[in-house]
Amino acid sequence: MEIIGILTALVGGLWAWSKYIIERSLIPPTEFSLDYNLLGMKGKDRVIEFLLFLKNIGHCTLVAKDIKIRVRYLTHYDDISIFTDKKEGAKFGRLNFFKSRSEDFSKCEKEFMVIRYDTFVQPGVKQVYTFVTTLPEDAFILLVKGEFKYAQNPTELQRVILWISKQLGLINWSLYNIENPHSIERCFNIGQEKKS
Repeated sequence: MEIIGILTALVGGLWAWSKYIIERSLIPPTEFSLDYNLLGMKGKDRVIEFLLFLKNIGHCTLVAKDIKIRVRYLTHYDDISIFTDKKEGAKFGRLNFFKSRSEDFSKCEKEFMVIRYDTFVQPGVKQVYTFVTTLPEDAFILLVKGEFKYAQNPTELQRVILWISKQLGLINWSLYNIENPHSIERCFNIGQEKKS
């Protein structure tokens, strides 16, 4: 009977450690959203401000890094095309925004860096990061993608604990993909007046 009690306490402790110490301290739940403000015209360019919001809805500090933005667009004069080749993977069936603002400046860059250093968002805080650029005056439909990475990564010991917890069915994931960027994508029509 004592062995069952000890095993139950160990499994419960492992679950609590995995769920509330490792998982919540590494990746606080974050609401990630995008918006824009059309600031006006300068010559033949629209001046536009993109707003990336990180809201920390967890209980510990969010440390984010590599906050980036990618802006693709279509003009009134562009033909519309859809990705029809299934080899395109996740692009299949989507509208092809074949003009890129970053590629207008550099053929090798796909996105702009918004923040080059680690940034901190306290629990309960909604932090805004802005990026101001220009777009051609005939640009009217935008596809904007924002992304960030968690600066924290599990140690080897934490990974082992998470793996064991996952094998025992105590947690649903093992955080193997935490190093991958977390992203959001929005489409905006800047050819019409923005609705609040």
